[in-house]
Amino acid sequence: MLEKADADLIASINNKYINGIKVEIGSYLQTSGVSATSIDTLANLGLSVLRKTVDRKKKIISDEHEQSVDNYCLQNMEKIFILNIDDYHNIHCRTKPSLLKIHNIFHFVTILLNSNSNIPRIQIIF
Repeated sequence: MLEKADADLIASINNKYINGIKVEIGSYLQTSGVSATSIDTLANLGLSVLRKTVDRKKKIISDEHEQSVDNYCLQNMEKIFILNIDDYHNIHCRTKPSLLKIHNIFHFVTILLNSNSNIPRIQIIF
């Protein structure tokens, strides 16, 4: 027969997985463009989590990703290329640079390339 401690452990494990699914549902709804009120209403019905919980989870994921990219860049500083491409949507068109035109920051992209460690470094000569 299950003792109370065992039953509580099983209930907490079950609750952990159910809450994980609810967070995934809330994240999917928010990414799909569902309003905050709708997400909170579904949370009140027990089908999702609150919008604030989804925002908190997304912030945690974002911070962890930023930290992992920083760590990777520090560990592989000698063999990575970082490319910053301006006006990414018009990358296949020839354009003349101008100081009079303001670029839209939404068309800027940063690419991180990992090079082969067997390729020798390019020497910087001053």
